[in-house]
Amino acid sequence: MTRITRFAASCTLAAMLGLGGLGLAQPAAAAPAAAPIAGASLGHTAPVEAVRWAQRCRPQTVMRRDRHGRRMRVTREVCRRVWVGPRHLHR
Repeated sequence: MTRITRFAASCTLAAMLGLGGLGLAQPAAAAPAAAPIAGASLGHTAPVEAVRWAQRCRPQTVMRRDRHGRRMRVTREVCRRVWVGPRHLHR
């Protein structure tokens, strides 16, 4: 017999013998009770801060050349991703 057939046969045999889950506990019984978050049990929580990466754009004037080789000023936007909120390593 091939491996797939042997595996299918062993799974069928396990299901017939009532060994569903192959000896593993039920997911609800295996999961421990969730530990409360520090401060959550006291009835007060810290205010939620809007921390995220944001895109900030500013105009910048650069010198370019047109198709005839003449220099000209072009204003374009320069965008950077910046962190909005407290610094990572602040104390």
